[in-house]
Amino acid sequence: VIYLCADTPPQAFLDAIGPPCAEPAVVGVVVSSSNTANLDRAAATVAVIHEARPNLTVALGGLGVPTEADALASGADIWAADVEGLLARLDELAAEA
Repeated sequence: VIYLCADTPPQAFLDAIGPPCAEPAVVGVVVSSSNTANLDRAAATVAVIHEARPNLTVALGGLGVPTEADALASGADIWAADVEGLLARLDELAAEA
């Protein structure tokens, strides 16, 4: 788990993720937005991550992403209403891998 604070540029996410051959392997990224006014910036971050690492699962959530439709429209692969839901969804993805 790597915490990147508010206003983190998309490139910083890529730097934290590392190259595809990095160990341990990164299989997913969670982007959180605390304000709906920042949803466009979160969507831009999701796009940069998908462009660089198309096989990574990207979750988008937080108070600034009120619905699954908002997350999916922003390019995310998954969304959850809360941390418990996110962890359950990530467990499902790990079981599928």
